[in-house]
Amino acid sequence: MKPYWKRLAFVGVSMFIALIGALASVKAASIGTTPAAYNINPPASPVRLIFIHHSTGENWLNDTNGQLGIALRDNNYFVSDTNYDWGPVDQAKSDGTIGDHTDIPDWYSWFTGPYSGTYLAALYAETGQHSGYSRLETNPGGENTIIMFKSCFPNSNLGGNPDDAPADSADMNSPLEVAYARRIYLDALNYFAAHQSKLFVVITAPPLAEGDTDAAQAANARAFNDWLVNDWLGGYPYHNVAVFDFYDVLTSNGGDSSTNDLNGATGNHHRYRGGVIEHITTQGVNFSAYPTGDSHPSEAGNLKATGEFVPLLNIAWHCWQGDGDCPGAPNVTPLPDLSTSGRLINKTVFEPGEPITYTLQLINSGSVSTTVRFTVTLPAEVVTPTGALSGAVFINAGTTLTPTVIVAQVKADLTPGAVFQAQVDIDDDYHPVYTLSFPQAAIHSFYSNLPLIMRGYALTQQAIIIDHTTTDLSKGQAFWWMMARLAGWDGVSP
Repeated sequence: MKPYWKRLAFVGVSMFIALIGALASVKAASIGTTPAAYNINPPASPVRLIFIHHSTGENWLNDTNGQLGIALRDNNYFVSDTNYDWGPVDQAKSDGTIGDHTDIPDWYSWFTGPYSGTYLAALYAETGQHSGYSRLETNPGGENTIIMFKSCFPNSNLGGNPDDAPADSADMNSPLEVAYARRIYLDALNYFAAHQSKLFVVITAPPLAEGDTDAAQAANARAFNDWLVNDWLGGYPYHNVAVFDFYDVLTSNGGDSSTNDLNGATGNHHRYRGGVIEHITTQGVNFSAYPTGDSHPSEAGNLKATGEFVPLLNIAWHCWQGDGDCPGAPNVTPLPDLSTSGRLINKTVFEPGEPITYTLQLINSGSVSTTVRFTVTLPAEVVTPTGALSGAVFINAGTTLTPTVIVAQVKADLTPGAVFQAQVDIDDDYHPVYTLSFPQAAIHSFYSNLPLIMRGYALTQQAIIIDHTTTDLSKGQAFWWMMARLAGWDGVSP
């Protein structure tokens, strides 16, 4: 798969991402949808977005600086944010909250570490503003759907070498080097793939001013951010991750740090222009072109970033929703397919009081992995079930998974011929919840008393012929056969 924003390496979820969810906020188009082109229009209805950042992000959002808040508001995004002192205590570090820690190694804690569930539950529910910016007046409700996150410019002081392979492992205590940074982001993809109801937007760390770093570390930063845009998502099959190269955008200007090259024909850019997405990295430097006495970008640089980012965000949104093209990806939205899942019972004909076993086999014959929620509804004719009647499991594309085996008991007072059936509701995060049926079960219906049938039957008449292919003679009691013989019928036996 090709890079994302560049070709928007947008990851896809294939995922329809359909996403039922927030269900809602994330539903994708059906298989076969062929978007006409990149869709740069705002979402049709307000979408909740949260931005994880520190001071650079605060300036970018600010109405009197980068005006990102205004631009997002005007494009139908309801924006909340985190900053220093935000959120739960960082349980993996000895000081501060999780909001204090946004360096590249800290994304391990946020997305894949042992306490990530606590941090992300707070993040998804957050509605507050921890910076000054304008936003939509009305919260559309539900959880935050778009998760934007950014490290600050010290993270462009990257050690190692530009071509270093990803480290074998990394966590919040890893050194700030190319190999460990790559591993942090690769591991994060596992979380993103399992949470297709969210759109994750990576904002690369801004560049450092020339006096705040050296050429080797700046070259590492350039190589790492190029990798994020061009290679990181190369094997990722979904559309729920995007990258915006904030670093690159801030490495060329219009003549000085107070003048940007937002619409320039030259310079470094990550933008939608003339019907294509441009990721130009060779017409500037590896240092900040918008220093302000330190490495915080100037207002001119932040305004350039706003102008180039928002159209790409809209493209990412519509790619994920399935109503806009995805650069570098097919125009057919891949989906999971659970429609052929196995619903098995141990047999179809039962005696009253017998045990009955229901086995659910989830078969994902689609091209997208997904988390599946299931709920089995048993018929009133069975009682005392054991086993999970509901649950949630992650199933990879092209695999079969058995999440539950339910053993119950057929009621003892059912009449011959009674028919009953279990059902399962499946929510695959892409399609509306749909219901599949288990095979029908029935109670034996051949309980006619053979002696009663034979009573009064003239001995001179022809023999009664019982079709053994449709009648279970093993259910006949021994005394029936004895009574038949007493009635004068020779050779009567099961």
